[in-house]
Amino acid sequence: MKPFFRALEGLIINALKRIAPIGAAVSLTASTLLGGGLEIDAWYPNLLFEEGNYLEVAWYGIHPSVTGTINGDQPISNINPFYDQFNFGLKFDLSDQLVFSLSSFEPVGYDVQYPVVAPFITSPTAASVKSRAYAVVAKYQATENFSFYGGMNYITLSGSAANLPGLPNTGFQFYNDGDTGVIVGAAYSKPEIALRVSFTYESGTSHSLSTSVGPVGGTLISGIFPNTTGGTPESYTFDFQTGIATDTLLYGRFRHVLHSNNDIFLGGTANLTDFSDEQTYVLGVGRKINETVSVAVTGTYEDGSGTTSDLNPSDGKVTISGGPKFELTENMELSVGASYSWAGDNVTTTGNIPFKENSAVAYGIKLGFRF
Repeated sequence: MKPFFRALEGLIINALKRIAPIGAAVSLTASTLLGGGLEIDAWYPNLLFEEGNYLEVAWYGIHPSVTGTINGDQPISNINPFYDQFNFGLKFDLSDQLVFSLSSFEPVGYDVQYPVVAPFITSPTAASVKSRAYAVVAKYQATENFSFYGGMNYITLSGSAANLPGLPNTGFQFYNDGDTGVIVGAAYSKPEIALRVSFTYESGTSHSLSTSVGPVGGTLISGIFPNTTGGTPESYTFDFQTGIATDTLLYGRFRHVLHSNNDIFLGGTANLTDFSDEQTYVLGVGRKINETVSVAVTGTYEDGSGTTSDLNPSDGKVTISGGPKFELTENMELSVGASYSWAGDNVTTTGNIPFKENSAVAYGIKLGFRF
């Protein structure tokens, strides 16, 4: 009977090996529209486990719809305009055991624009946060199944604001500041059955941004206002994937993010935010259709904080996303994905204005090259 079981095991392993190419579609649909606090993207270890030398470039477009009502009958149009992101990743095999990667993405960001709603909102609030991350991470294959990775993540932040609630009608410009965080993690892999579990810790960053101030629409003056402080959050992420049938992959993620450590203090005193720590749960299935096409469908749940907010009047979300991946050539692949998010209701801190039935549509495209 032993030869029979060995033959059966070989058939199962060979069948499960076929699901490896699903990975690109999975990574695209699982990462689109992350978010909690000001987070819109994050570093994940997927790039380190790509086969051979690999380059990827990706673009995402996001259309939020966050609308409110004053006194039950005066509508406030969408306060969050369209935004997009551009990411890239590069991975080199330096040896059989050592891998090097470089990636760039936008870890945090926000853009809110309240319209004039007379006589209730006469000086519309606006705020913008921009960022860029450059992560350098290496992976060491310690044994056949265990690997360890670590590196640094350099992040820059900048922004602007106008007519912030509770402050004089004043404009602010927050100038670019950079800081470096640490990324460390470990993974257990069994490639023959597409099994991989990983745990990643990211330290986050702290920033002190020089701030200019002046009347809205007038000349901003630098050097007379204290610095504004903020940062990117510390996080703990558990990822897994495993083959569950021929050509079928199950994957998921649990992510705990300490947003409460990254409230924004204007001039070191006025607290503009009241973030709470949040958890994100991801579960999805990928399937290989044929030798050149695979698809993935992902569900995401993010718990809310229950905190009122002027700058982010939605709370928590549920997202469904999906998309195909195409093997264009032996060394080139194309992934496309789209998602729809139902964002939770919330009210503003100023005026207790309700924002309900919030949502967002996102879509993206990614090209991968092996060389």
